[in-house]
Amino acid sequence: MGIESMSKFAAVITKAKATAVDMTVAQKGGGGEYTPPEAGPALVRLVSYIELGKHEAEWKGQKKTRAEVALVFELVGKRHPPTEIDGVKYPQRITIRESLSLNEKARFFKLFGIMNWQGKATHMAELLLQPFAATVVHREYTVGTEKRVAVDLFDRVAGSYTIRPARTPVIDQETGEETGEYRSIQVPEALSTEGLFLWDNPDMDQWASIFIAGEYEERRDASGKVVAPARSKNRWQETIKRAVNFRGSPAEQLLVARGQSIDVPAAEVYDPEAATTEYEAIEPAVKAALKPTKQAPVVSDDDALAGVA
Repeated sequence: MGIESMSKFAAVITKAKATAVDMTVAQKGGGGEYTPPEAGPALVRLVSYIELGKHEAEWKGQKKTRAEVALVFELVGKRHPPTEIDGVKYPQRITIRESLSLNEKARFFKLFGIMNWQGKATHMAELLLQPFAATVVHREYTVGTEKRVAVDLFDRVAGSYTIRPARTPVIDQETGEETGEYRSIQVPEALSTEGLFLWDNPDMDQWASIFIAGEYEERRDASGKVVAPARSKNRWQETIKRAVNFRGSPAEQLLVARGQSIDVPAAEVYDPEAATTEYEAIEPAVKAALKPTKQAPVVSDDDALAGVA
């Protein structure tokens, strides 16, 4: 029996599963003032699963092309409340960008195994809107003279993601020992609109679900030097168009058939240590109050080129 999907894309996910790779099976081979989410325990829901196509990276003179995926988690609950401006709530979210690898040592494969703890899913997209517990990790770093904080759900010391089932062990009140049973943790519903893009099975509803309107304003350091130029917020659609396998792909064919632009945008430059936190700033007034941070790929231990874009 499969997992009961909570996603509005349940039908297309089920259709895609017929031809998609079973993710339970390992494959062999190889600006302004920013306040990050509070470090420590968190409750999260997976709100977006976006397959980005193949991208080329270079590390120490070696080039490699890899399929990539983005997972967006919304932080929910009392420890990480949304920011409210003019009566509108904007949730805090953390994005993970990984190699879409099912190698048994790959971080994505291991993460799927953890999130699929009930063993009912064969594809990560089936876990959209599902609740999890996690630990928010902070890393301090410096770019020039500017000190920054990277926010992640990966613990570099432990070498693993902090995401886990939203449950707590039941303790025997007499012995103080765990009984082997678990009690579910109540996780609030997400505020974010879910996003989905399946590379081999796209449709216009999926394409629309990952569109982000607006532009991030440039950021300058204390000396006035531009540390982050102005850029479009619509990074997922643009990243997909920049994929080396976009030409001739189901995504390009879909857009051409619907009369959509297939122009490839200029490459985005990533800050390799930038915080992965984001706010959904939709209105211009909100954009001024909630300055964005650059999105960084998460470094993968199983891939020497991970984290380089």
